[in-house]
Amino acid sequence: MPYSLQDMVRPEFDWNILFEPFPYPRKYEKFVKIFLSASDKDELGDWVGCVKSRFRCLIIKLEELLGFCDPNPTEYADVDASKPNVVFYWGLPPAMTDMINIGHVEVEFLKSTNNVYQGPTGKLKLSIVQADQLP
Repeated sequence: MPYSLQDMVRPEFDWNILFEPFPYPRKYEKFVKIFLSASDKDELGDWVGCVKSRFRCLIIKLEELLGFCDPNPTEYADVDASKPNVVFYWGLPPAMTDMINIGHVEVEFLKSTNNVYQGPTGKLKLSIVQADQLP
């Protein structure tokens, strides 16, 4: 039996879902916090651009160690920090995060970033945080 246009439109998809923010804090228990700061906003912009261009290296390193990493492109700011900053939170698999040496990952990632960045180096700090510590 042929369908009418009304029958085909009725089970339509709720398009509003596409524009809702992804619920990262409900999907993951732990996150890698990527904190970037610099002495002023101009320097921060250059520093963040350079670091973001090297994110692929960080993703690969985290996935080598943990098997999975879910990078969230949303930029946050730590309002408690005194210098201009940008913060990213990436979802991590819960079972493996206790075995990661995030300090070693930070050192290796900073080396790869410093190899390509010629400007004044800002601060980069990686840490593991719980979902309830997200903004």
